Amino acid sequence: MTLLSICQNTAKEIGITSPSTIAGNTNATAVRLLALANRTGTSLAKKQWEELIKTHSFSTSASEPQYSLPSDYRAMVNDTAWNQTTNQQIFMISPQRWSYEKSSGVSAYQDRYRLLGDDSGPSIGGKFTIHPTPTAVETIYYQYYSKNWATDSGGSTEKSAFTVDNDVPILDEDMFTMGVIWRMLKSLGQPYQEERAEYDQLVEITMANSGGTEKLHADGNYPTLSNIPETGFG
Repeated sequence: MTLLSICQNTAKEIGITSPSTIAGNTNATAVRLLALANRTGTSLAKKQWEELIKTHSFSTSASEPQYSLPSDYRAMVNDTAWNQTTNQQIFMISPQRWSYEKSSGVSAYQDRYRLLGDDSGPSIGGKFTIHPTPTAVETIYYQYYSKNWATDSGGSTEKSAFTVDNDVPILDEDMFTMGVIWRMLKSLGQPYQEERAEYDQLVEITMANSGGTEKLHADGNYPTLSNIPETGFG
């Protein structure tokens, strides 16, 4: 399902004239549908969708604590940062803990990080800042949520907004269409509460099915996979 088909299906659903094109069309209905489709995508992308998770890794430099985030970065996936050179997890800590460790002279036995502005000037969105400051080249890995929720028709170029008619959403198409429908009804001054409720329910169901879930452990620990041989022990 493309931007064009989403908007045309929306128009048919609510009983208005369906535009033949959307992107670049100056028709008031087409302009409104495009704006609401993009608002729907931007709003959905603020949630923690498994489909929008990406991985990133970089190499540290000695005496450099700050490193740029990916260009499509939106938010960090909790508890996924690791120093792959030392095989240790890197924990995000609170501003208060950060200040304490930076000011008290206490040496951290394990890397910490926060997303902070650039030490050399303003930095939109912050930088991955490590404490203690690295003293050697090491590989850092983490997962993050991308702000891109659409792609071109070939799936090769991700986008944070629809720009042409054959762009497609990365997230569930039926859910996306319902998001445009209730917003269009609201913008036209028509009753929309029923469609909004159906959309909210669909979002909840789709999120519950997004990527599956891990088995929870009462002690809060992750399961360990031990390399125990089948023979030759005991």
